[in-house]
Amino acid sequence: MVKFTRRKVRNKFYSNRRKLAKRKVKDLPDLQLQSTDNVYVSESLTPYKKRVFANVNKLRKHMKWKYIWTNNARIYIKDGENAEDAINIIDTEEDLVKFQNRHCC
Repeated sequence: MVKFTRRKVRNKFYSNRRKLAKRKVKDLPDLQLQSTDNVYVSESLTPYKKRVFANVNKLRKHMKWKYIWTNNARIYIKDGENAEDAINIIDTEEDLVKFQNRHCC
């Protein structure tokens, strides 16, 4: 886990984190990782956003959707790997209720 103390470093890291997924562990600084370890970046969320994220994640598991992530405190959810699959953005509990009404039984 990493905690950023400088906004400039954090922003640069977040803007390049897609590249991180394509990097091999051997390309990273010495972090005591094995070559088979996955690397994840987690951003700090407010207690309210953590609650919303937890509820979205429960719904994602129930609906068997594949992806959930955050970026700049916004919660994104996506059904599959296809580029044409819609990415849904959920910011509040109200957004979650609207999403459930559109996509769930």
